[in-house]
Amino acid sequence: MAYGGEESGYGVTSPVDPTTIPLIAASRRSKASENHGAVFKAKVALEAIKGEQTLVELAALFQVHPNQIAEWKKQLLDRASEVFDKEKKSSEPDVKELQIQ
Repeated sequence: MAYGGEESGYGVTSPVDPTTIPLIAASRRSKASENHGAVFKAKVALEAIKGEQTLVELAALFQVHPNQIAEWKKQLLDRASEVFDKEKKSSEPDVKELQIQ
């Protein structure tokens, strides 16, 4: 492999400075590992569900990849019924149950 101006075998030298490789990798990692909160994801997914803008337009607006928006939209639609699910117990104990004990 050719790094930092070494001959690549094709008569072309690589313009990459080996001292910048860790910086490039770190900047890509920080962008790739950026986490978005649930409120942000819900907001973006709701905008996608509205359909007033394309996924590409929303991606530019929210600085998120269109595939990520499509995934959040799918997750929201798949799990929306959980909001109204009476069978599912919440993580907080019921006040009436605590009074009985």
